[in-house]
Amino acid sequence: MASQKRHSRLLQLSLVVLSVVVVVSNTLSQQIPSGYSSVVVKLTPQDSVIQLPHQFLLSGSESVFLDSTRQLLRSQEYVVDHRTGRIVLYRSALSGLIADSLQHTILVVYRALPYAFKTEYALRKKVEIQDSIAIETPAPTPPGPFLGEFLGSDLQKSGFLARGFSLGSNRDLSLSSGFRMQLSGNLARDVGIVAALTDERTPIQPEGTTQTLREVDKVFVEVQAPAYSATVGDFHLNLDSKKGGEFGRLSRKLQGASGSLLFGRSMSVSPFATLTATAATQRGKFHTNQYQGVEGSQGPYQLTGRNGERRIVIVAGSERVYLNGELMTRGETNDYTIDYASGELFFTSRRLITSASRITVDFEYADREFTRNLLAGGGTLSLASDNVRLNALMLQEADDPDSPVEATLDDAARTALRNSGADRFQASFPGARFVGKDSAGIARGQYAVRDTLVNGKRYTMYVYAPGDSLALYSVSFSPVDRMPPDSLGYLRVGIGHFRVAGVGQGNYLPLQFLPMPQLHRVFDLNGTAELGSDLSLTGEYAISLFDRNRLSNLDDVDQRGSALKIGLQFRPRNVVLAGLPLGNVDLSLSERFVDRRFVSLDRYNEVEFNRQW
Repeated sequence: MASQKRHSRLLQLSLVVLSVVVVVSNTLSQQIPSGYSSVVVKLTPQDSVIQLPHQFLLSGSESVFLDSTRQLLRSQEYVVDHRTGRIVLYRSALSGLIADSLQHTILVVYRALPYAFKTEYALRKKVEIQDSIAIETPAPTPPGPFLGEFLGSDLQKSGFLARGFSLGSNRDLSLSSGFRMQLSGNLARDVGIVAALTDERTPIQPEGTTQTLREVDKVFVEVQAPAYSATVGDFHLNLDSKKGGEFGRLSRKLQGASGSLLFGRSMSVSPFATLTATAATQRGKFHTNQYQGVEGSQGPYQLTGRNGERRIVIVAGSERVYLNGELMTRGETNDYTIDYASGELFFTSRRLITSASRITVDFEYADREFTRNLLAGGGTLSLASDNVRLNALMLQEADDPDSPVEATLDDAARTALRNSGADRFQASFPGARFVGKDSAGIARGQYAVRDTLVNGKRYTMYVYAPGDSLALYSVSFSPVDRMPPDSLGYLRVGIGHFRVAGVGQGNYLPLQFLPMPQLHRVFDLNGTAELGSDLSLTGEYAISLFDRNRLSNLDDVDQRGSALKIGLQFRPRNVVLAGLPLGNVDLSLSERFVDRRFVSLDRYNEVEFNRQW
């Protein structure tokens, strides 16, 4: 009888303890915050390792409870491996808390990243099969969905892998390889990805004969979500008038990273604030060429750099060609074609060129002087139910003076650049080099030196005379955008052939210019306010800083300017005057002031601005 009472009391005590554990567990589970996971494990006397169902735990997010009542101390009573999701209990530290005769539980509350990786990935798996004589031999299995297991099954994947070799009678054996892969789809819920990956590089420029370019070396990864987006690799940054206003517009082909954050009242409505940031390396410099058409000539029309350079490479797809103010379309069956390597523009038979044709080309070109970087940051703010919109933008293009591409800047060259300010002629050295004669007495040069008097002033003149016994000089000529009035200028006749044009004439000089690293910065603030259903006010203010020589601290280097624009638009609808319906009315008034020292990063005037009244 006493034994039965004792067992009854033990049973009642066990039920009470069990109910307390359940109540405490329920209480803790109710207090578990959103996004956290919880696991309850029964602990036996031999257990010291707990394997959680998740991997990649967030550091410091886990909490471990003994019997759901006492929280254990990290690094003193247990240790956790966040990578594998494994918890190791220190039994020696818990010896006074854990009794072998009682059943204990461990409650773990934690946060983990939503990743599930296998411990082993393989393109092919080894399978043992038996042949007719019962000998086991390995047989490869067909490749499984490796990328689908690693990145998810909701991705569309395509690409190629190529290996090859070249061998000839006059060349050694060379190996070549190429890999290219495209991805598109969803990484997770509401998170999409578009990517093009490659390990091949080619110096071949795309052909400018089609409307759509196929750039074989373009590499990028783009991730998009409702609240953010990011792009890494090769991308096109395009800031139109809605984002950059009139003075902060920009169109560049870049290589780097760009991202944006959207802040809204909720994810179901439009964001009321946007932050963007871009850090990238530019492929080239922006420039504009204007030509007067030649009667009956469809081309070529040679594109040149800012200082008249002809040896430039046009960035593929960066050009915008206008004919008489109308934007043209690239392609053999459209309006024009372009050779990006030589910088030559041709018009098709659809656009006949006459002497009255006005040709304008905006483009980017690589001059191979310095590595040029671009930094951009901006923000958009909407107020009063989107009736007031503000945009702020900061842009900076800068040459890295410590990263010349083809030029070699020694101490003497850097000293000359520091002392030259913004004057290119001060940062130059003579292009004539004495080469003399060879061992057979034959002149090595192409130019002979002669002296001449013009208006009583003595000038040194270089005459093209290859093969002449007096051709002792090799001369390099450089194009100039303006010819000094007291300099003897030259004209280009052919490759390596230049002739004298006269004092203050021509567009070439026997000089070698040192490349000047530049910095260009623009800050733009623009906004729109809806004053009523039919009345709106717009305003914009921009500041520019153009440093023409980053290595010089002279006063004539920096050029600062500003620009201001304000406009008012009145657009009533269904206007009725004295009983007469007038329909829709649109009245606009704008005023603009641009400082002559203001320098924009891109075009802000219309192509035919000087012809419009």
